[in-house]
Amino acid sequence: MRQVAFLFLLSLAGLTQLSAQTHYTVQLGAFVNARSADFDAVRHLGFVYAQPLEDNVARVLVGGYATPEEAEAVALELKRQGYVNAGMLPISFGAGQPVTVIQIALRDVHRPIEWDRFAELGNLYGIVEGNRIRIFTGVYPSADATRDALNELRAKGYADAFSKTVNTAQMIAIGPFETGVKQALIPLAIQSPGSNPATAAPTGSPAPTGTTMATKPPATATYPAQPAASSSQPPSYESQVAITARPPTSPTGNTGNTGYLATKSGVSTAAAQLPAIRPSVKRRSALDLQTLMKTTGFYQSSLDGLYGPGTASAYQSMLNGNRELNKYRLLAQYMPLPSTTGVSDPLQEAINELPNNPAAASVIDRSNSPLAFAYQAYRLFSTSGPSIRVNTLMNQAISQAYTNKPLSGAPPFDYRATYAYQSLDQLVLHLYYIHLAPGNAYALPCWLAGLHPVETARAREATNSYTGGELLFQACDPFLEWPEIKLLYTIATDLSDDAVADQTKLSAAASARAQLYLADDGLNTSQLAAAEAWRQKLMDNLNAWAARDPLHQRLSVALRAAFYQSQVRLEDYYLDQEFREEEAKGLALATLQTLVGYPLTRFTN
Repeated sequence: MRQVAFLFLLSLAGLTQLSAQTHYTVQLGAFVNARSADFDAVRHLGFVYAQPLEDNVARVLVGGYATPEEAEAVALELKRQGYVNAGMLPISFGAGQPVTVIQIALRDVHRPIEWDRFAELGNLYGIVEGNRIRIFTGVYPSADATRDALNELRAKGYADAFSKTVNTAQMIAIGPFETGVKQALIPLAIQSPGSNPATAAPTGSPAPTGTTMATKPPATATYPAQPAASSSQPPSYESQVAITARPPTSPTGNTGNTGYLATKSGVSTAAAQLPAIRPSVKRRSALDLQTLMKTTGFYQSSLDGLYGPGTASAYQSMLNGNRELNKYRLLAQYMPLPSTTGVSDPLQEAINELPNNPAAASVIDRSNSPLAFAYQAYRLFSTSGPSIRVNTLMNQAISQAYTNKPLSGAPPFDYRATYAYQSLDQLVLHLYYIHLAPGNAYALPCWLAGLHPVETARAREATNSYTGGELLFQACDPFLEWPEIKLLYTIATDLSDDAVADQTKLSAAASARAQLYLADDGLNTSQLAAAEAWRQKLMDNLNAWAARDPLHQRLSVALRAAFYQSQVRLEDYYLDQEFREEEAKGLALATLQTLVGYPLTRFTN
């Protein structure tokens, strides 16, 4: 009984604290007949969603953000892009009410989200936290209803689902605008501020299952009955904006409908979104940066390894006051990024753009490449499910990819067998095997992991031990667009021994970086040790090089400042993906090695 009372008090304290909080979103404006695709050009700033008003008018917003400063920065950028009515909106948790829901997923808002998979679950909504969105289903009126629904969800394969109390003020109803699904998902009616709390009751009948999209066979299961929250009008914000028929156009005259899965260059349009640096995490990277800035006179506080306001201010002062950093910041604006991975031809571009470019399918259909047959099979399976045609295409792809080809080591599967494809899991695995075939130079597209995270995670695990081929991944990570990393890359490239960059090495590094960007697990013990050894050797040899000449010393200072700052930022990216601190540190170092390991080879040989 004491334990129950203690847990109740903890829960009550948490809800009291929750109701006193505020989060922030940014309003772009109110638009007539707003379409999701009209706002693709601003998706790199956050999760774009809509609040229906009346007469086909919708308020379009982006966010949310933890601080007003983050929201104001986004609003300023939107105004630069032509959204003259953009403005920050504070939303108090006190305006909402606590409800019980079940979290089914945590996703990066800048990667494709498998809404089609979630559609069968009924009511969907999200809570946006910077670069992440927590996806929920519910609402549940009682502990029994929550427990029954949780059991059903776990039976459907959502093993990590868990119940949670959230505040309705934070919740975003997920519908066709947010997902791009043509048929509506089940909207969640959220209690408006100031109204009486809803008393949810079971409806007594199953909720509609939503729509089956092109990434899975038709679903036959239905979700058990869920209670519906009382309907209400969307929250009324203080900020009023003019209603416009269309969003502003870009300087090229279009609305920026570039998509946000991956561009032709392989760089996500989410590139400019920086993860916030946690001031409370004690880390060696921050300590190294503080020590460097103290020895150069830019930092006066204690060396505590915490990246707080003092460290941030000192780094900015160093950027402005160090001659070499100023020079390389200017050069970084004109530094070409490394070329993308894979073959530079129409088929690779079509594979990269298959989910969001209707013309890509026709390019793939005209090709006789084994991979073209495999992606034809994938598209057919996605739209129509298992079929003889899918089996024919995949078996033809496997045969052409492996038969009479020189194999180094035992192949990862029996390529002489004939397969019948009954699940997307098996098809994605064999798609990986075809990418591993001898002589293949085509890269796996980024969208595959984004749309099918479970299947691709299993495929990566199944192919990890195979050493007879090399998987290439499309270079879609945003890291080289971050200011500190672009600065670091520019300095490192300037210090390279090679007059002309080796594109093969750059491509291999980009592929490895893409795998780290999409990583499900941290480094193993040997990988972590190798990354640490690389860093130590780099810094030791840099110090020895710097001691030979004052110019070397100045260049070394600039390089190390950018390196440590980049390491801090990368650690926070991986912390945002819910890796532990030690895992984030290892992944950050490994990522840095893919960024500057090749140009700085002279310091690590």
